[in-house]
Amino acid sequence: MHRFRDAGPAYPYVIIGEFAKIAFMEQRGADNDEVISLAPGQLPDGYLDRSN
Repeated sequence: MHRFRDAGPAYPYVIIGEFAKIAFMEQRGADNDEVISLAPGQLPDGYLDRSN
């Protein structure tokens, strides 16, 4: 562990800006564990087609 720490920073030297279109947004409240409750492969049919 000390060897890795002494070797220097482990973060990437090249920063790549990534952008995405926000297609759907809704207020679900603070500390709501049901917001992300499924893996991407378990989302219901049509979930990714939602927009507002």
